[in-house]
Amino acid sequence: MRVLRTSALALTALVASLSLTACDPVGGADAVDALPTNSAKPGAGGGSSAPDAAETPKDPGAGGEGRAKGTPCKTEDLSFDTQQLEDRKPGLLMIAVESSKPCELYGFAKVVAHSNYGSGPIDKSDEEPVPVEVAPGQTARIDIHYPPNTTGGSGVTYSNLTITPPDNTKSVTVDVGFNVGVDDDNGPITVDPIVAAGTPED
Repeated sequence: MRVLRTSALALTALVASLSLTACDPVGGADAVDALPTNSAKPGAGGGSSAPDAAETPKDPGAGGEGRAKGTPCKTEDLSFDTQQLEDRKPGLLMIAVESSKPCELYGFAKVVAHSNYGSGPIDKSDEEPVPVEVAPGQTARIDIHYPPNTTGGSGVTYSNLTITPPDNTKSVTVDVGFNVGVDDDNGPITVDPIVAAGTPED
């Protein structure tokens, strides 16, 4: 019986020792280090981050992601000038954008059109955005495409646009003057991403 009591005590001590080791925060560090290398460790500057494929890209209208970026342009540093070439490019409204400081524009401007029938956002086109550097003496351009009114009726007249450049929340309003038919069978009004200024293709 003495031998049995000794074995039971030894077994109890062994179980207690194992329990303490499992609860020891120092010993627990080995378990953390054993995690897969693609798991992030909060607060560990040298830890591995999640795979790039898991990152969600930013909306180009908000500036883009995953590329070298210049200094985003600020609305207060920009000026806008509308140009309509009805004789050469019916249905095209160009908005020239200039900046008082060197900066970058990337993506789509948010544009809200105001007409005699109300207001609404203009849809983005399928064109891919590219970064555009602007500075004093350099100009960027926003192209807006619309179906000209060929019905002979009064149509819908747009008198101004509210424009919010990419990476900004502050907007500006510019005066325009274009007319589309009430029947939109000719297609929607769309806005292209900002591009470097140039003469539209003939």
